[in-house]
Amino acid sequence: MRPELAAAVKASLVSNKTALASALNGYKAYFPSHWELERYKWEAVRNFQEEWNIDAADFSAMLEKAFSKVKNLLNAARFYPLGTIKAFAKVAPEDVRAMFRRLYDEEKSLFERIGIFQSEAERLRSTYNDGTWKSHYQNNNSISVYLWLRYPDKYYIYKSTEYKKVASLLSNVYKPKRSSSPLQVVLGCLFYDAVCEELQKDAELLALVKATIDGESLPLYADPELRTLTVDFGFYISRYYDDDTKQQSITNETTKTMDRIDKYIDLLKANHNLIFTGAPGTGKTFTAKEMANRMGGVCKQVQFHPSYDYTDFVEDCVLRLLGSPMELLLSPGRWNL
Repeated sequence: MRPELAAAVKASLVSNKTALASALNGYKAYFPSHWELERYKWEAVRNFQEEWNIDAADFSAMLEKAFSKVKNLLNAARFYPLGTIKAFAKVAPEDVRAMFRRLYDEEKSLFERIGIFQSEAERLRSTYNDGTWKSHYQNNNSISVYLWLRYPDKYYIYKSTEYKKVASLLSNVYKPKRSSSPLQVVLGCLFYDAVCEELQKDAELLALVKATIDGESLPLYADPELRTLTVDFGFYISRYYDDDTKQQSITNETTKTMDRIDKYIDLLKANHNLIFTGAPGTGKTFTAKEMANRMGGVCKQVQFHPSYDYTDFVEDCVLRLLGSPMELLLSPGRWNL
């Protein structure tokens, strides 16, 4: 898209300034209380920037280190883009290296790069499929994460369900669609660019974010353009922002969550085994990790994938468990140590 056209489109995207101001006020109240839960996004960028080396001799090992901090950004229930791309990198490292080299080539259009990456992923899946690789999982969401990690001052994490909620609040013209077309990522970047520009105007927010990041004991990505903060702002709107009543309940919700985790910790100390069950998105993985953090332990995750041999999976679990103070926590679709 030509720069002048992109600028014209972007200028019309955030039209509900009253709703934006209200959401911003809510977000500034939300940010300090939820920072510990969301800081991993800034940590993930920092780690990727330090570890990524497209020319690494052992590309597969490098890729695994570079993506080691992304947590749930590249894995969710029944969705395994990270596991799949790591598997591809083991069987065809030079092909995957070439895929990322093309994806990160800023001389080419974003639309073209995303399409090529998806096509190559499908080619690798069909070529090396052992009967269990039903999907390559390299959709708009996962590819946008790759782009955001590599160019955090330019790109955002694209998630259609999240963008729909943000757009319904802030825009009268932008209507994101649940589509596999790379065009959705292109338009999503324009929309979040417009949102980001509004965030950059808020001096109080800028000071809050800078003080929070500077106050960390370990260095995090500084986020000078507020792209990662814009992603977090969108997450806040889609998950927490509704009306004044809900804004007032955020602090109470956080307190209840911490109280619940304390009860689980007491149960774990008494019994040494816990089984978490429930539908996807109900907080099983988050709870396990938060328990480990609060107990001063180490939380490690093994994700069961259809291509995983059962014996290898059990051995992996045992190896990861050794030296960890946490007992094995089992949940449908995910196994957390």
